[in-house]
Amino acid sequence: MANRDYHRRQANIFTRLSERSRNADSAAALLWLATEHRARAELSESLAQQQQQIQPKRLSLKTEKS
Repeated sequence: MANRDYHRRQANIFTRLSERSRNADSAAALLWLATEHRARAELSESLAQQQQQIQPKRLSLKTEKS
């Protein structure tokens, strides 16, 4: 999975392209792509936070077993 920064950059690029597009259908498609990439960035960030929460639990379990 690509990281959240990649998806944020893609969303930004698609948004800027949509603003400059002369064709309404193209602008709408670009905005849809921007929305998709924003959602993927949020998902990636959420998964990263969950992973950080799991890591300390694993470490504490290892030290308790020792």
